[in-house]
Amino acid sequence: MVLVDHTEGGFAAELVAFLAPYLNGAPASDDLVTTGPAAELAKSVATLVVEGKQSAPVVKALVEALCAHTGSLPKADMLPAYTLMWDVINAYTPADQPQVALELVKQLAAAITKDAQDRPATRLSVMGMLYDRCCEANPEWRFDLLPLYVHFVHASKQPQGLPSPQEVTGWLSYWDRNAADRLRVLDACYAAAAELCADVQAQAWLDTLLLECDSADTAVVKAHAEQAKTAIASAIRSPTVYQFDHLLERAAVQQLGKEDAAVKALHVFISGKPEDLAGHTAALQAMGVDIDQAAAKMRHLALVDAAHAAPDGTLAFADVAAATGVAVEDVEELVLSAISLGIMEARMDELSRTVRVQRCMHRTFGAREWKALHAQLGKWRESVQGLLEVIGTAPVDPREGCSSAIAATRGNQALLI
Repeated sequence: MVLVDHTEGGFAAELVAFLAPYLNGAPASDDLVTTGPAAELAKSVATLVVEGKQSAPVVKALVEALCAHTGSLPKADMLPAYTLMWDVINAYTPADQPQVALELVKQLAAAITKDAQDRPATRLSVMGMLYDRCCEANPEWRFDLLPLYVHFVHASKQPQGLPSPQEVTGWLSYWDRNAADRLRVLDACYAAAAELCADVQAQAWLDTLLLECDSADTAVVKAHAEQAKTAIASAIRSPTVYQFDHLLERAAVQQLGKEDAAVKALHVFISGKPEDLAGHTAALQAMGVDIDQAAAKMRHLALVDAAHAAPDGTLAFADVAAATGVAVEDVEELVLSAISLGIMEARMDELSRTVRVQRCMHRTFGAREWKALHAQLGKWRESVQGLLEVIGTAPVDPREGCSSAIAATRGNQALLI
């Protein structure tokens, strides 16, 4: 398909010429637009007026013709045809009636997403074009297309087309949609991610969805009970998640109740000991959790507790073994795995059989940890201010440039430690 004449009425007429074989059910020819249904549509197109109210029925007829024959379009022509149709809508629908244009675009989107198995990558590119063009015309229109787009990504199994949680939440905030609209979109995105994406991506969508539920009414929160249980199971299964207390802040998790088996298992990972895991084996297996992997995670969490309990950050191998339930000869392997996971930074002394912990994650991060972080940042700020004052008051020898000022700060470097 070759798109050329973009003068007034030209690209609409070209679209009619392209659709003529489908409208008339006859092979393409130069005079096809002079007979049958194509001639009627061509006659109507000749009356088009830019942004004229009388043009809306003609544009609608063009949209219906394109939608009806989308399945017959050659793959190479699908995107150009829909792009041309967008140009027609944008040029000939009344500027003071934007809803007319939006309804026509939604009709196009419904047609292109109707068959997820027919050339899905090409159809997805058409949806991407419509989504982008809507942003140019009226960003608010994108909300009406986004659910269709996400459902098509899901149905056609094209995870590369799914936007990120950050993108979608940013769009929803810009559009200032209500809670019901936001949840409708996020539910669709999570459903697609859960089936098509890696666990990390699906978990990110699930966290975003449950966070949104916090501001929803009770009925909506209860309707997301299964997602809450899935979030608990996913966090426990994840090889990178070692803090779980944030899940207890989610309304969907809270409404499960303290006696729920998943919630009870969650509390073990928040504050329990390795031996506490035995009482929750059945619940964890029902959640799809590998018990051996869960036990390994609990040993790492016990190591975190022991590290924070050590007054000077030094732990004897025997103390680590007692806290985690591993044999003394397995302590080195446990510590090395914790270091590789980023749980802690530590050095081991094989002669003294000790572990010197330099940095360690917190098992929970609540009000006490935030207060400690605030105090630490306050000290850092004072140190930086002190250093800047020293630099500002240090004399500068013009023969040495800044070297004397730098030398003056050497005695104050301890401020930054």
